Amino acid sequence: MNGFLRNCLWAIAVATLLAGCGNERPPPLQAVGPPVQKQDIAWPQPPGDFAWRAQGRLRLDLREGSIAGTAHLLGMANNSLRVVLLADGGVVIDDILLTSRDRRLPDHQGPLKRIAPALRHALLQMREDSAEWRGGILTAQAREDASTRFYGGDPLALRRIEGPWGWVTVGDYRLRENLLVPHHLQGIAGPLRWNLQVSEWHRNQ
Repeated sequence: MNGFLRNCLWAIAVATLLAGCGNERPPPLQAVGPPVQKQDIAWPQPPGDFAWRAQGRLRLDLREGSIAGTAHLLGMANNSLRVVLLADGGVVIDDILLTSRDRRLPDHQGPLKRIAPALRHALLQMREDSAEWRGGILTAQAREDASTRFYGGDPLALRRIEGPWGWVTVGDYRLRENLLVPHHLQGIAGPLRWNLQVSEWHRNQ
């Protein structure tokens, strides 16, 4: 095989591989039975006076390497979320505050900025402009950032969000202090893959 042909085949193989990565889709959703009222959705809960804190392991896989550490999450009653990522030695890697209203983070340069849209959608109440049932899945549109939210499973809960920023799956729901809360998030944001496994969750009194 001459050098030119070998280079052509190599270029085709690389292009095919990259195309496959770019088109990767999240896993399918579990449909539910007859439609239920949207106010019966188990997660996310309306904020009100409700606040919570959680801790888990967050891993970010980037082209230039991986970042992993302990994530401390604080969900506040005003429907905002603070996430602090600590290295194993206790050094702060990143600290970010997210709200349901402001999706702009112009001054933030830390690694959590890449997954901020996914965290907002997965853990906060977000405005939805329309919702309809499709094949046992409740599909809602959030026009503010062109995202689509999918509710499914039994009990009915938020299971996946897709948008121009990527996608995130919400799962491993467990009953904690009379609330059903997710303990596993994973997603893709461009070339970044990430995974959050929650080990502790508490409702603030």
